[in-house]
Amino acid sequence: MKYDVIIVGAGPAGAQCARYISEHSKYSVLLLDKTQEIGEPKKSTAGTFPETMQVFDLPRSVVQNKTHTMIFEGPTETAELPMEGYVLDFWKLKKFLVERAVHHGAEVRIKSTVTKPILQNKKIVGVVYEDLEGIHEVEGNIIIDASGPSAVLATQLGLKKLNQKTHWVGIEYEMDKLKLQHQHAMLMKFDHRYAPGGYSWIFSTGNNHGKVGNCWRLDFFSKNGGKGSSEEYLKKWIADDKRLQDGFALEVHGGDAYLEPATLPRSTDNFMAIGDSVSSIHPLLAEGIRPGMFSGLFAAQTAIQSLRKKDTSVKQLEKYDILWKQKYGNYKLACKIMHFLYNFSNTHIDVLVKNLRNVDQTTIQKVISYQFTLKDILKFSPLKF
Repeated sequence: MKYDVIIVGAGPAGAQCARYISEHSKYSVLLLDKTQEIGEPKKSTAGTFPETMQVFDLPRSVVQNKTHTMIFEGPTETAELPMEGYVLDFWKLKKFLVERAVHHGAEVRIKSTVTKPILQNKKIVGVVYEDLEGIHEVEGNIIIDASGPSAVLATQLGLKKLNQKTHWVGIEYEMDKLKLQHQHAMLMKFDHRYAPGGYSWIFSTGNNHGKVGNCWRLDFFSKNGGKGSSEEYLKKWIADDKRLQDGFALEVHGGDAYLEPATLPRSTDNFMAIGDSVSSIHPLLAEGIRPGMFSGLFAAQTAIQSLRKKDTSVKQLEKYDILWKQKYGNYKLACKIMHFLYNFSNTHIDVLVKNLRNVDQTTIQKVISYQFTLKDILKFSPLKF
């Protein structure tokens, strides 16, 4: 059987893409996922903003905690900003999206690992995947890579190069018995003692329960004197911080991503790459859920239009790239600012955090929505230009 759309990966981007196509058309959709259970792995802190809940019509059941405050911490300074957000249950989110896709007609195959594209005349026309029964080939009119950081298809098609310098790695504990002053807050900590070239976080899920972790980009980590593993630094922070010292880790989540300016195209003939298979995470807020799901939405909308026109050429599918740039046009600028942010000295970080206390709500919302300018960012820069 040949499918109209084959989607590789059932994370938020891939699952939302499958959901939208199934809900808004009669086109056949095959969703392939390598995990043995939809919802796994739990590798995302899953903090997001109200727009995600509203645009994607997410149910209250996927929310672990609604937050009212965003806290930024430096080595000695703290800024508390009123900012509404949500900490989602990553497992429930993915399961909800896939279940909606299946309800509207999508086909899902789990424990199915895609290994390579099927090419005809140098154009992708299907994928090869392996499951418990062996190796299979399946063809589709449009193939969508939502396979995450490995970008199994996008790399082989030349749309993405895995650059270790831009590789982010991290670890997170889901903890109980914490001593949190704010039960409805997302906290981001910038301190090279605990996350050289990156940041740490506490995302409260209520009742002194929360997600605690750290991450960094590998070249930033080395530049800032980092030595050792993510877990070693996380344990050091937990041992030093009174809010965390008496807590117990109930789960461990590990994750990675590649954050770099998206200079390469996201589409080619018969193909689009979405979510973490291309750079989609917000470089300043480190948020992946919302931009990932928007990339899935834009790809789905483009796929439906292309199939209706019976045109799946790059000229037609690059409309997905255009939609992405309209929504996240400041991505390159955000990446450039990221290089400064994560390489500031601890002294400069404290100045930045102090400056954040005076930032107005309009600027905050512009940063959240990617509608900021360099002038907006300079309002809280610790350096004077």
